[in-house]
Amino acid sequence: MQERAASGVTIYTGPVHPDCVTLSWAAHFVEVRVEPTTRRIRVPRVLSVVDCGRVASPVTAASQVRGGAVWGIGAALAR
Repeated sequence: MQERAASGVTIYTGPVHPDCVTLSWAAHFVEVRVEPTTRRIRVPRVLSVVDCGRVASPVTAASQVRGGAVWGIGAALAR
């Protein structure tokens, strides 16, 4: 698989490691409120659901989930 990646071929699966998960998935649900007169945007709640397997560092994992949610909100507001 590494030879294919080095050659530039698209790979749809991660490397196989029997003791850990190499791919994870997350879904972020965001409540957004927009004030009609001022167009002020508020984000009162965010719920994130993550399937990441065994977590080696809970602090780092939580930070990555928060960072993903913030990045997604920022990308949506930039449009």
